Amino acid sequence: MNPTVYKQRHPLAWIVIGGVLLFAGVAAAGLNGWLPFGERQVAVCNACGVVESVRTVETPMAAPATALEQSVTDDATAPTDAAGTAPDLLEPAAETQVSLSYETTIRYDNGTTGVFSQADPPTWAPADKVKVVDGLILVAS
Repeated sequence: MNPTVYKQRHPLAWIVIGGVLLFAGVAAAGLNGWLPFGERQVAVCNACGVVESVRTVETPMAAPATALEQSVTDDATAPTDAAGTAPDLLEPAAETQVSLSYETTIRYDNGTTGVFSQADPPTWAPADKVKVVDGLILVAS
């Protein structure tokens, strides 16, 4: 009787067998939906958006006191003319000074809106893509 002789497999064969098993496992996992191949996740920038509108806001500044307002507070020293009558204290109103500010409305990529106010004229226009960083509006390049 001849003893049975078992041949050892070549190490390269073990590597090929392992690779085939690994490939089959990944393929099975992909077909069963265990791997996220088809699910693309899109990152949403919560600070990015588009300028919807830019509005100029005129705010009247405090007007200086008129001569009549000053005379009401100081009746004892109201000026009089030679006949002893008070001259006309109603002076024509000075032009009202206004302070300009600018309100920018931004529609963010996630659908919300924000309104920002600033004293300087903006460098952006409606439909420009912008990004808000620490309350500052930056034009996206």
